[in-house]
Amino acid sequence: MKLSLVIPTYNERDSIQPIVARIRTALDPLKFPYEILVVDDDSPDGTAEAAREALWGSGRVLVRRERRGLASAILEGFENAAGEILGTLDADGSHPPEKIPDFLNPLLVGNADLVIASRYVLGGDTVDWTCARRFLSRTANFFARSLTPVHDATSGCFFLKRSVIAGVPLNIQGFKIALEILVKGRHRTCCEIPYSFQNRRAGLSKMGLGVGFSFLAQMARLHVWRLQQR
Repeated sequence: MKLSLVIPTYNERDSIQPIVARIRTALDPLKFPYEILVVDDDSPDGTAEAAREALWGSGRVLVRRERRGLASAILEGFENAAGEILGTLDADGSHPPEKIPDFLNPLLVGNADLVIASRYVLGGDTVDWTCARRFLSRTANFFARSLTPVHDATSGCFFLKRSVIAGVPLNIQGFKIALEILVKGRHRTCCEIPYSFQNRRAGLSKMGLGVGFSFLAQMARLHVWRLQQR
């Protein structure tokens, strides 16, 4: 088996090399085959070039010049991946690469088909968040519970067996692709592994009102989809 780890990027030049180094430090001792796929939305700041320098043989950089968006970048990475296990995390360091072995373990021992890195199970945390951000995140996950029992359905870090999404029509308009996979994916077992979310140390956040509206639209589409399956 092999892990394909997808990192979507846009203007992450200052973040991509440190995160790749941390991933290699976490995975190399495992002697487990892996590749890193950086999917860059044609960043003008030189992210792709910095990523190529950081990878030196451990992965590839895919530069997209006609498509944009976090969800579509992750799915395009999955489509181009060689691994039987797929995973994704952010380039900004908010998801600790040091936890990747913990995220992989349930998949490797057969305890889960899908693993969600969770801020909202025992042991999980959000560091240095404002009250407003905590409220919005908690509210989003509260409403997501109408679609899935998972506590952190809006997580940007997750790992799965390729079979979970093979042939599944996923909507790339959604910002929270984990929610899409939780609802539509072919998984019998899913588990949440706690982690501590860290605010980015470099670059600018992509969060904004547009993300909130996109999430509401995604929720509506998924409810309609679920009704059509009955």
